[in-house]
Amino acid sequence: MPTNFCKFVFRETITIDFVEGAITIAILKAERVFGRAKVRIYASYTVAPSPPRCVIDTSSAIGRFIAEVFVALVLRLGGEQDFKVIRLDRWEP
Repeated sequence: MPTNFCKFVFRETITIDFVEGAITIAILKAERVFGRAKVRIYASYTVAPSPPRCVIDTSSAIGRFIAEVFVALVLRLGGEQDFKVIRLDRWEP
């Protein structure tokens, strides 16, 4: 079964505001590339605290784009040591 979700788990020192800000920027970039309507239809994600984490549905090109932009932002603003990525085959916050 293919993996259709990426779960990002952050260290406790990373704030939920940081995670939400990065996902918001990634979604805004996706809207510029794909259009607002397509992003509204195909983008799915959730953010949860303690430990800070985010799950992005990567089953569409839009979801994969959002995940890639999200990772690029987190790497630029934080670092590789601040989070880990877990590939999932089902939705799991």
